[in-house]
Amino acid sequence: MVSKKHSGAAAVTPGISRNQSIIWCDYLVIGTGASGLAFVDSMVGSTSHSGPTFVMVDKRLTPGGHWVDTYPFVTLHAPAHYYGVPSKKLESFQDIVAVDIEDPVQSGLQKVNTSAMTHSPSELAPGYRVANYFKEVMVDLEQSGRVRHWGGREYLGKIEKSTS
Repeated sequence: MVSKKHSGAAAVTPGISRNQSIIWCDYLVIGTGASGLAFVDSMVGSTSHSGPTFVMVDKRLTPGGHWVDTYPFVTLHAPAHYYGVPSKKLESFQDIVAVDIEDPVQSGLQKVNTSAMTHSPSELAPGYRVANYFKEVMVDLEQSGRVRHWGGREYLGKIEKSTS
């Protein structure tokens, strides 16, 4: 697979320009929207820890597909219970409402208080919540050690492995 990075530098390989990289994987998934994330989540959840590897490439830096670009007033058209990936339920996803951090210099400790808001399974989740949910799904998938997210990149095509 050849991937073009949209910003910054990548490894240099003969025949590949400076802003391109070659990587090998068992499954290449183009796009990190709902379908791509659900497919990879299902595969990671149903195979062994030494199972297949996945690379997810998307032009957007952030996973979530069109939810990344939607207006704040867009919501799901069906209850949250019916949307998302198998390993993490959208209806049980909690929004962090506030974070209070005590100054560690003055008190010697750092205390973090968070408030979370839970939601009804029948709720039509707003776009920002769906986008944040997909970011957390990607973090969970990457923590499996079998998924790499290449955001801000474009798939350029397949190259064959050299037999020499």
